[in-house]
Amino acid sequence: MKSQTTEAAAGASGDLIPIKACQPNPWNKARPVDNEFKESIRSEGVLQAILVRPNEDYGYEIVCGERRWRACTELDTGTIPAVVREMTDEQVRRAVLIENTHRAAMDPMQQAELIAEYLQDGLDVAAIAAATGWGEGLVRRRAKLLDLAQPWKELFEAGAWGWSVRHFELIARYEHSVQLHLYGVINEWDAKRMDLPALEKWLASETKLVKSAPWKSSDETLLPAAGSCDACIKRSSCQPTLFEEADGGATKEDRCTDPLCWDQKSKAHVARREVELREKHPNLIKVAKEYMPDHPEDVLAHHQFEPAKKSDKGAVPALVVAGKGEGQLTWVKPDKPASSARASGSKGEEKVTTLADRKAAIAKRRNVWILKHLGERLEKADHRALKLSEVVPLVIAFGTVRNASSQWHDGDPWKKAAAIAAGSSTAEQVSALWKQVADVIAQRLKYSAQGSVDMKDAKKLCELLDLDMKDLETAAREEIPDPKSWAKLEEEEKAAKKPRKRKDQGITYHAGFNPHSGAEFDGMDDDEEVEP
Repeated sequence: MKSQTTEAAAGASGDLIPIKACQPNPWNKARPVDNEFKESIRSEGVLQAILVRPNEDYGYEIVCGERRWRACTELDTGTIPAVVREMTDEQVRRAVLIENTHRAAMDPMQQAELIAEYLQDGLDVAAIAAATGWGEGLVRRRAKLLDLAQPWKELFEAGAWGWSVRHFELIARYEHSVQLHLYGVINEWDAKRMDLPALEKWLASETKLVKSAPWKSSDETLLPAAGSCDACIKRSSCQPTLFEEADGGATKEDRCTDPLCWDQKSKAHVARREVELREKHPNLIKVAKEYMPDHPEDVLAHHQFEPAKKSDKGAVPALVVAGKGEGQLTWVKPDKPASSARASGSKGEEKVTTLADRKAAIAKRRNVWILKHLGERLEKADHRALKLSEVVPLVIAFGTVRNASSQWHDGDPWKKAAAIAAGSSTAEQVSALWKQVADVIAQRLKYSAQGSVDMKDAKKLCELLDLDMKDLETAAREEIPDPKSWAKLEEEEKAAKKPRKRKDQGITYHAGFNPHSGAEFDGMDDDEEVEP
């Protein structure tokens, strides 16, 4: 076997040199030799000669082909075909870089590890870029893959969402705290539909333009621990090769890459403005012009007020705490009273919220809670009892999380369809279809909870999956109980409706009846009994 392998090796271009006369060079980052590679050497021999340079101490230093040399060493072939060339250290490093980074079997994460090792050895990005022909931007982006936070790294290794390497390189540009924030707010349903432009657009929505800050970018006192935006190194312009900005200084598209810090500054700015404005407007209320995930009870949502002029009847001063004009004073007409203010009636008199209104409001809050938690239960719901005839209409009506453009990049969809039809059971097909449409329905529940609070989807889902709607309603009541003060209000309402007796005339009138006008303005129906 030894002579056979050596004979096959002699067919490669180059001279045969003794294996024991060769040693690896210190810059090579060769990966272990697997059995498959070793067997190909055993059967076919070395088809491409290794590259070596003369070495005074031991004969030859391997420049390229260390894995081939290791395989031959394990197989004890005795010799190996080699091209012997005089080379400087710089030429050796460049040749090693080119071979390793362009090795077909090396995945992007291994390339990132290799680049990091060369950087640690003293090579700079420019040298690595020149050797590989990648460009400095690509070298930096590829190396940043090592900075992926653990949840993102797991998604990358799993090939999740159909994302490319470039998708994850965009995420890896941010600090771990920011990556974890992005991981927490990204929606899987949207992520599966994101091509690169869509992801860049989403990241842009999460990272604000420095010039759009409602506070002065030079302000060092707003959040002392962070300092001013102008002096912050987390601006995208401070990392030009990662964020493709012009080198040095702020640009028109200079962005804050730390949304958590931005959010803290935003809250500090709003708090500062509230103190300033309340001195002049004691009846100031707070409004939000965009959706707030954790909506404070003392802030009117965008659908609870109308924009107004200061001179309009019923207009009140308001501080914008979220959305366009954040931190600014505006004037609005509340549709519903904020907890810190009362609305005005049609004639300007004070209008007190009735118990019925309060019950309706808390019922809506409970429905929002039900919609949110029902969406979370969809993933764990037992769909095995569903029939294909039940799921297919849902897919047709609601659609799925995958759109056509993303499917085009999944190889041969016809081949995939044939494999599904031939190799999958009906139960497996139902499960796959349900997973797709369930994500869509979960999104409907989420957006319904933010807007119309339509419970139709919730009731239909409970019927379809045999979920207990009453159990959800009970849990919602426990989570959002009736205020204790309502018991007293109910007693007062009952007392107001209870008939009372006019002692001076011996006549009994029920509440709400005016004996002088003969008009009944509030109280019992005409046929309701009174005391004799």
